[in-house]
Amino acid sequence: MTFMIGPRKLIEMIELTEMTNTPNPGVDDPTPTPRTVCLQASGGTLAVECSGQRSEEKVVVWTDGQCRIVIAELLTFLRRFQLESAVTVEVSCGMLRIRHLALRVLGCCAWTATSDVGQCDFATD
Repeated sequence: MTFMIGPRKLIEMIELTEMTNTPNPGVDDPTPTPRTVCLQASGGTLAVECSGQRSEEKVVVWTDGQCRIVIAELLTFLRRFQLESAVTVEVSCGMLRIRHLALRVLGCCAWTATSDVGQCDFATD
């Protein structure tokens, strides 16, 4: 997966989807598992999905794909580039790369569809 986007816009998309269903932790709550976000790039659209909330943005997409990554790690990584107007993000071989820096992803694949519009269910059609 390879696409170009402004880092501030991507940070904003992630924070908006993450905020929607954030629980209020109590004193005796066990340590929560790290929250993850799914990035999907296809057909000139980047989709960010977390906890059932989805945000889409028109971007330049060179290679379609999707990946799942820990939100806190991704936000820390992206903030290094927040003064840039745009960066090229590449996900391959289990790593998300921007320039010479890389961050491990939890999972990735080469194909995705960013919108349910036009999708066909072959099992029922």
